Amino acid sequence: MSTEDLNSYSEPQATGSPDAVETDPAGLSSAEDLDEDRIRKDPLESGMDPPEGWSGATKYGMTPWEESHPRPLADRLAEEQPDVQVDRPAGEPVDQGEDVVSRDAADQPEAEIRSEAEQRGQAADDS
Repeated sequence: MSTEDLNSYSEPQATGSPDAVETDPAGLSSAEDLDEDRIRKDPLESGMDPPEGWSGATKYGMTPWEESHPRPLADRLAEEQPDVQVDRPAGEPVDQGEDVVSRDAADQPEAEIRSEAEQRGQAADDS
């Protein structure tokens, strides 16, 4: 190499606008995502915003004393929310047919309920 080659400087060749690969956010590495020059601010300086409606600071267990003393079971159970039940449409009333046992028979445990086959003396194995 001669001294002329070392002293001569030419600008790099312009390649035009960036390719789709260079601008694709999924293609950037995590170091490039946090590059302060690219985003023009330090992401770690801004801090973190808590989610909307966050109220964890008022809950039991945030102080050192509360951490060392477990919360009573009665307090935890009182905080439970009931399961949401699906509103079911009102069913149709049950017809008092032969299939339904009457209340009188249910009130009398000694009353035997037999099917027609049992009343005829036919067992389940008999055909």
